[in-house]
Amino acid sequence: MIVINITVPIASAAAQIFNGFGAKVIGYDLDPNEKAEAFLTYTDSLEEAIGSADLISIHMPLTKENTYMFDKSLFAKMKDGVFIVNTARGKIVNTKDLLDALNSGKVAAAALDTYENEAPYFPKDFSDKSVEDDVLLELIQREDVLISQHIAFYTETAVMNLVEGGLDSAKQVIETGSCDNRVN
Repeated sequence: MIVINITVPIASAAAQIFNGFGAKVIGYDLDPNEKAEAFLTYTDSLEEAIGSADLISIHMPLTKENTYMFDKSLFAKMKDGVFIVNTARGKIVNTKDLLDALNSGKVAAAALDTYENEAPYFPKDFSDKSVEDDVLLELIQREDVLISQHIAFYTETAVMNLVEGGLDSAKQVIETGSCDNRVN
């Protein structure tokens, strides 16, 4: 089992849980966390990590550098029959290349809580509307794909943290003119 980008708190929690079930957890991160070495082994390269993993769980923010990181060339370096879990960002995985990897058997199954073109569809009610995205329709119809509406984060604690973080940042802007979480 591999967890990518272990410095993300959810990745660290996932690695600990998998380790608790007896899985050998391999981590890859540009900035390894020494504390995580108690429950995982780091590899020196992403290719080394994915080449030995039976299950790949992706946890990272989307950046210019990792957009479509999981593409046909990276899928080709994986073990046959690997399982992919993406709860990070949709554009980290090239979905058409993922579908090709599923069709070839390179990837046995995928669990996706995100999709690269999710904005028109997630999280909205489409029970009485039609989906016009052929790639999303294929994902939904496949028995080897489990897809949800980007709601893995939607726990009571996560929502409370979002609300409190937003309010704390607004208060900080009012008091100081800026905030620690400013992105532009």
